[in-house]
Amino acid sequence: MGRLDAGGRLTARASMTSLQWSPGDRIRFTIRDGLVVAAIDPCGQRDLGENGLLRLPVAIRRACHLRAGDQILLAALPARQRLIIHPPATLATLTAALHDTATGGDRR
Repeated sequence: MGRLDAGGRLTARASMTSLQWSPGDRIRFTIRDGLVVAAIDPCGQRDLGENGLLRLPVAIRRACHLRAGDQILLAALPARQRLIIHPPATLATLTAALHDTATGGDRR
């Protein structure tokens, strides 16, 4: 989990360690099915900052309705060299059916 700050920065130190990404690596961001997919790309939009600091581009933040203070789930996929960023709204949608099943379908 990480918290987005006012400048669009997200500390993802543990995820960067598992992916073995390094400060200065260029990162490309794409949106797929409401999730943000980050990958190393020499032509990427942003450099990975010191201590695993990842700055999400404004266009990505706007498209995913991300705001300062949002808690964001991060999933590192080392075998694919990808970081999946789950915006709060998408995470709520993805987990709604699971939560309904876990509570026996009772919506009270």
